[in-house]
Amino acid sequence: MKLVPKDEILYHIGFSPEMIEFAEHAVLLDNSEYVELLAKELDLNAKFISDNREYLTYLVTVAGKKVVIASTGFGAPPLGIGLEEMAMVGLKHFIRVGEAGAIQYGLNIGDFVISMGAIRKEGTSLHYAPLNYPAAASLSLTQVVRGAFDEAQIPYVAGVTVSVDMLWPVENTTEHIFDYLNEELYRELLKKWRKQKVHCMDNAVSAMFTICNVFGLKSAAILDIVMRNFEEGSIRSEIQPNPTERVEKWGKILRTVYKNY
Repeated sequence: MKLVPKDEILYHIGFSPEMIEFAEHAVLLDNSEYVELLAKELDLNAKFISDNREYLTYLVTVAGKKVVIASTGFGAPPLGIGLEEMAMVGLKHFIRVGEAGAIQYGLNIGDFVISMGAIRKEGTSLHYAPLNYPAAASLSLTQVVRGAFDEAQIPYVAGVTVSVDMLWPVENTTEHIFDYLNEELYRELLKKWRKQKVHCMDNAVSAMFTICNVFGLKSAAILDIVMRNFEEGSIRSEIQPNPTERVEKWGKILRTVYKNY
């Protein structure tokens, strides 16, 4: 990946290498509403960098490291575009903190999944590598992330996830989705993924893993369950994650990551 001049502001992300003080680490969120909250949780002196298109960006200092906190919007295409430009300004280590829908019945709202690898059911990654190219997390960075969860005593599961190009077709929670999809196909997919121990689905992780591996970058993914799957006959109740509690947990984990990485 060719680096741009230090003062060149890139079109989509809206910042240059010198604007982020030549940082090499980044945390990528899908929801821009959490960017400022997380930045100030990590560093009370968090610095606003830019707000362009779906890319809202702050710069923080954590354990002596400069870290970019940025949103990339919903889905794989804006993540791919942003990731390419972020690599061009010198960012090399990426942690995705994103939302996901549970596939396994045992996952509940607020649970965490660390993706070790992702099934590529989104279309963006195909522009970078053929479908048989694996979407795998960085082992070294992911080990540090897992260690941070252990140190913080925050429960998680780790394993395979899947990334799709649509709102997650989770059974018994979003029945309206099946009004315009091939219901039999998606119910069979969910059944198959559940049997194959796929934990949850999101919209971007497989693209991030693929692109980072192609360009020689490091990436890890922390997925926060915001939609659960209900077993047949179970009592339905939805409790949405508390934003303050979510950000506090993210901050606790990330502080430990950057202390040890």
